[in-house]
Amino acid sequence: SLRGFGSGSDANFRDGLKQAAAALVRFPTENYGLERVEVLRGPSSGLYGAADIGGIVHRVSKQARPDHVNEIGVQVGNYAQKQLRADLGGARGKGGHAWRVVGLAHENEPQADYPGVRERKTRRLYIAPSLLLELSERSTLRLLSEFWDKPGSDNPSEFALPGPQRSRVLAGDPSFNRYDLRQWSLGYQFEHRFNDAWHFRQNLRTAGSRGDYNYLYFGAADSQGNIFRGSGAMSRETRYTAVDNQLQGKFNTGPIAHTLLAGLDYLHSRLDTDDYSGSASPLNLYRPVYGQPNAQLTRRDTYKTENLQQLGVYAQDQMALGPWRLSAGLRHDSVRKSSDNHLASSRSEQSDQAVSGRIGANYIFANGLAPYASYGTSFLPQSGRDRHGKAFTPTRGEQYEIGVKFQPAGSK
Repeated sequence: SLRGFGSGSDANFRDGLKQAAAALVRFPTENYGLERVEVLRGPSSGLYGAADIGGIVHRVSKQARPDHVNEIGVQVGNYAQKQLRADLGGARGKGGHAWRVVGLAHENEPQADYPGVRERKTRRLYIAPSLLLELSERSTLRLLSEFWDKPGSDNPSEFALPGPQRSRVLAGDPSFNRYDLRQWSLGYQFEHRFNDAWHFRQNLRTAGSRGDYNYLYFGAADSQGNIFRGSGAMSRETRYTAVDNQLQGKFNTGPIAHTLLAGLDYLHSRLDTDDYSGSASPLNLYRPVYGQPNAQLTRRDTYKTENLQQLGVYAQDQMALGPWRLSAGLRHDSVRKSSDNHLASSRSEQSDQAVSGRIGANYIFANGLAPYASYGTSFLPQSGRDRHGKAFTPTRGEQYEIGVKFQPAGSK
């Protein structure tokens, strides 16, 4: 939670680009594949586009470096946990070229056991190759890729009895419950230095994720101890392409030193949803029998495809005047969304535009104290329609902040 706002989906950024996320396909992060995590508090829409006003969480991937140090690790633990991980790389040829491969294989038994049933193990396979190419003295290209596969069983629930007594009966079914997730991404980071003052950067990534979730839900038990259950299945598949072009320069106007950043970014995402529901065989609390057949599942009206296209233009100037630091940024977004209901053979569309920005100032004292004040706005498109059929308006945010920062001398 950042500034009181959740950061699960709309604050999810990786290597400078937003990750389009939805339920079941949030692009979870393999921590072993990360170099670091950066948390930017406060409105970041001015630079990064649609995001909650609380801030963003930016994950930076491990990338090829000429000075890389190799490592291999083995881990074992309870619940039959076994894990092998490796981070291998090095320099190749002349000119600063480098390669790196990060990989992990993990397996464990579920924490909750169905009596007399051998359940699916949870497995996790991850591999992330990257390549650094020095194209010239002023140009570099980083190629990044990632593949992640995690088949597993659903985390079952224990049926709750009135009072403190435990039933110790799991209400799911190992022959039906599952949660499988697979994702991939390909991209690059290009940088060209015109001179010591002006740089151009372009980041691009295309990625996809698919999640399949089978579950059982249940109600109260009757006098004979029978739990009446229902079944459901959810499938989500998303794919997106994001690109960000940035021009950064440093210059002076009299006594004021400027760092100017201007950019153009584009995001196109697609989300396919497909849900099913049906009945399920009852389960007896006193004599639970698993592996019983379920009724045929029926497709629900959430069989839809949603597309989003967002184009943003932005600029920011960071200024230094003696002990003063001033920053001002402005951004314009154009968003188009469409939703196709495949069962109803209907289509809805909506378009939104917005201007967001921020301004801030702080004063740096010699002892490390830095009082500051800032004001910012945010813009976040919303999908769907209300009960009158009207498209939801985008969420807009406004935040101001006054505070003091302190950095002890000689520290980071």
